[in-house]
Amino acid sequence: MIQVIKNFQQLATSALRKQALLIAEEGFEAINTKKAVEKNFLYEPKKQQLIIFNQKFALGQFKRIVCIGFGKAALEAVTAIQQILKDKITCGYVLDLKEGSLGNIVCRVGTHPLPTKVNIEATEELVAMLEACGEEDLVICVVSGGGSALLCRPHDMTCETESALTSALMVKGAGIQELNTVRKHISSVKGGNLAKIIYPATCISLIFSDVPGDDISMVASGPTVKDATTNRDAAEILQKYDVLAMCELPSCKLLETPKEEKYFKNIHNILFVSAKQALTAMSERAEELGFTVKIFSPAYQG
Repeated sequence: MIQVIKNFQQLATSALRKQALLIAEEGFEAINTKKAVEKNFLYEPKKQQLIIFNQKFALGQFKRIVCIGFGKAALEAVTAIQQILKDKITCGYVLDLKEGSLGNIVCRVGTHPLPTKVNIEATEELVAMLEACGEEDLVICVVSGGGSALLCRPHDMTCETESALTSALMVKGAGIQELNTVRKHISSVKGGNLAKIIYPATCISLIFSDVPGDDISMVASGPTVKDATTNRDAAEILQKYDVLAMCELPSCKLLETPKEEKYFKNIHNILFVSAKQALTAMSERAEELGFTVKIFSPAYQG
């Protein structure tokens, strides 16, 4: 096990503290990006078959495989995927906070938690790559926390305005669901819009959840997931927190997210890594150490 807690020994000043740290380490181990991919993203070369959590995909039927990722787990996850699929990947694009070099997969570094023009330029490059995909292509997409800021293509507003709205909602104490609901309706890539861009290609979206409750439509503002919220929901949130007045904006033109089923019929959204996996691993380790375990909530906030 790779020790994530670097000052483990300094903190482990008693038997009980050491046990608590061991339990925490087990949680980190369970959601390790590289290990999660190696364990649950399996490729059988002879059959040209990809297996993800018992779901099987015949890769031989696709003309090209495009591998993309955005968020704080993107580079590490796409690196692991590339090591498994190797030259099966035609091209790709990664937008992360970390630098990297992956040959035929373009790697860009963006900003977080607020978007900048760097993020917009990178997103435009990614969109151009996806718009070239056809119905014979497969897009493998890694969606992870931080993706809402990194994958940025504002609708009818400047980058500065989107940053101001995002910052104001954060300052006002909006929850992640509220924040991402607004983000969906001021973007042309979030809230299922990326799925619309990918259409008619097939997409396997591996979702690394950092959202309490693991609502995949909220992770990175759900770019490949059909959105259940409306622009009216977003308008009510802006009004609730009086955001337009705070940002000195006369109005905010909200975009409705795509509701047409056709854009999502070839999308396979898979919850790949979640807090639940960490909680399960931690509870099992705690029981091994002799504790009676109770998980109070899988979605604790506050």
